[in-house]
Amino acid sequence: MKAIILAAGMGRRLKPYTQNLPKCMVKVGGKALLERQIGLLNSCGIKDILIVCGFQAKKVKLFCRRFKGVEVIFNPFYAHSNSIISVWLSMSKWNGDLIFMNSDIILESALLKKIIKDKANLSVLVKQREKGGYRVRLNRGRIIKMAMDIPDKLTFGVYSGITKISYNYLKLFGRMLEKWLEQGRWNDWYEDVVSEMAGKGFGVKPILINSFFWHEIDTPEDLVSLKKITKK
Repeated sequence: MKAIILAAGMGRRLKPYTQNLPKCMVKVGGKALLERQIGLLNSCGIKDILIVCGFQAKKVKLFCRRFKGVEVIFNPFYAHSNSIISVWLSMSKWNGDLIFMNSDIILESALLKKIIKDKANLSVLVKQREKGGYRVRLNRGRIIKMAMDIPDKLTFGVYSGITKISYNYLKLFGRMLEKWLEQGRWNDWYEDVVSEMAGKGFGVKPILINSFFWHEIDTPEDLVSLKKITKK
């Protein structure tokens, strides 16, 4: 299994921490977020890691030289596109089951192992009973839509930064991704393509965070909160 860490964004909402530093290199407890993610993936048996960088790419590439099994590629469109481009640029590296991970989350190893061991062809991490963010709607235990505008009464939870796709589904996912780009949809999230697959009847399983530790770093307030937790 390969992990692809999406780290091309500019992290505007995390300024001033990201004024001259990519979000993935912001430190928590003395370690960069990226270093924590690589260590976590390694501890769960994933040694093949691809990082798609953009903003401050030279710093990311230099930082990653210290890690074995880590490859870095550059998204030159990072300032004018969304994650769909980063995922598209990684397509030549798809050689088995994949985990796509946003670079701004921290989670405990037991939760990551839960995702890795799950047998579903397509699954996403979900924080149940949340309303803000990229929402998730379910029907009979499977996701049928992911979007920002799902009404509260139909929202099961929110997408939480990790998608796992089996090799069996990757060809279809790749074709749909390229179709979106041909239509000029550069500013969409790759998760929108996953949502389309869900709407077409391809089972998308929610992996629930429940009582596991998980934290997203999107704003300075998130960072302060996480630092307090890690200090304890």
